[in-house]
Amino acid sequence: MLNKEKNSFSILFASVVCAVAAGLLSFASTQLRPLQEANAKLDKQKNILIVLKVGRDGERYGTEHVKAFYADTADQATVQKLYEAYVRPGVVDLATGDVVEGADPEAIGPGQAPIWSLVKDGKVEAVAIDAIGKGLWSTLYGFLALESDFNTVRGITFYSHGETAGLGARIEEGWFQEGFVGKKIFGEDGKLVSVSVAKGATAKGDHEVDGISGATLTCKGVTGLLANELNAYGKWIEKNRSGEAAQAPAEEAPAAEEAAPEAEAPAAEAATDGANQAVERPAAEEPAAEAPAENAPAAEGVQE
Repeated sequence: MLNKEKNSFSILFASVVCAVAAGLLSFASTQLRPLQEANAKLDKQKNILIVLKVGRDGERYGTEHVKAFYADTADQATVQKLYEAYVRPGVVDLATGDVVEGADPEAIGPGQAPIWSLVKDGKVEAVAIDAIGKGLWSTLYGFLALESDFNTVRGITFYSHGETAGLGARIEEGWFQEGFVGKKIFGEDGKLVSVSVAKGATAKGDHEVDGISGATLTCKGVTGLLANELNAYGKWIEKNRSGEAAQAPAEEAPAAEEAAPEAEAPAAEAATDGANQAVERPAAEEPAAEAPAENAPAAEGVQE
């Protein structure tokens, strides 16, 4: 019979408990992985629809309205139905600016990047691209949408980050994202200039957006990632803007079937500075579907 007063018993007991716990966690992780992947895919589709401003029956909603629609009304079936009806995913060769026929946006190769086209009646109404880069505490994952002129911003959204709550995390709020709508990524001379986030409420002209007080470094991160992403997609954007390339796969979107009832709508630095140079595009690994913001220390409040 085991002597419970010996150290060997304590070690054996702890080892058995740890082994059982590890086995249960491993089993749970394996069983839940398909559900986690499905939720991550659904969340991504929802945010693509949000940035493209696709509302009920495909009609265009404003920033706050479309966010409320997908937060309060649109269920999983509605998201999938609208996505399949209006969104055409594709892949771009960044070196040539050409669309890679038959490529899967979920399995892109080196030198490629995903795109999503909003197609209505066989015509491209808008396009969305990745908006991924470094913030203050974390990598910011989002999308940027352009109108069919490939110059005017249609929308922006951030769906995963770990910025400080109440400061940098406000990049996901509607008022901040609405500031990008209508801004231009090309200057009057025809050169790509991107859109920058100004310090505080000091935005001027077509290429700046009001910043977030106390979140200077996160805003610089947004400025940097937009410049980097737009430059990466630059050849594709230039070709479509000049009419040299097909804007999207030539597949006509079917009419949307019935969707959920409409939700009630609730009543920038000029150039990338040294802190944002060469923000590397992260690998294609997807963030968790519901990635809560980390409780980062409130150091962001002293950025300015």
